[in-house]
Amino acid sequence: MAMKMGVPASLFVFDGIDMGAASEPLSQEAIDLVLRNPPFGPWDSPMAGSEATAPDLLDAAVDDLRANEPAAPTEPTPEPDLSGLDWVREEFDRLRMLPFATSNLGSSTRPKKRARDNALGRRLYGPTQPWNHAQVTGRQYPHENRITVTVGPKATRARVSELLMHELAHAACPTEHGAPDKGGWRRRIYHGRTFREWLVRAAKEAYGLDISPTAAGRSAYKLDAFIIAALEAKGGEWSLAIGQ
Repeated sequence: MAMKMGVPASLFVFDGIDMGAASEPLSQEAIDLVLRNPPFGPWDSPMAGSEATAPDLLDAAVDDLRANEPAAPTEPTPEPDLSGLDWVREEFDRLRMLPFATSNLGSSTRPKKRARDNALGRRLYGPTQPWNHAQVTGRQYPHENRITVTVGPKATRARVSELLMHELAHAACPTEHGAPDKGGWRRRIYHGRTFREWLVRAAKEAYGLDISPTAAGRSAYKLDAFIIAALEAKGGEWSLAIGQ
């Protein structure tokens, strides 16, 4: 077999047969496949002497080989480590027994329910979401009296605990509204001064932290970060990931 690599197909000769002219080089993949599995013999091929060009013959061979090659084995998805969710449940049970969680002022149901009676839903970011492995998100539903949190396995206990406390504070905090607009509608304020005061109270009861409601200005999220930093500075279990 005479075959030159890396040159236009018009210069190729396959088993002494000129396979025709082509204007573009053949791919290395196609050449390798044909070299390993010639699609026809030297003289008995039905294509010998036909109008088919070299790329036509090689493309046919490549398609045939790909159709018959076994599917590449797929790696099984690793099972997520759910041990961290047990700690989330334990920490929630600890926080909901604190005095601030006895309030039912954040409930929108009739009858109202106390913050400590909110149901907890826990989820873990999966192995296909590595960018979220240290992240946490949560939400409290006042019309359903439930809390849901999604946490990454590498999130610190300080971060997860503060998230749980934040959502419990929503369930305990009275509803705050802003000034009425032109239509008389008063927009609900979720992270206003009243909420920040409840968050500071909860941090005092949960962690023994003395923090001013204005320590982070008017941003509840900055106040969250302030509390998390204070907890992680304590070291110990607070700087560990929830799965540890």
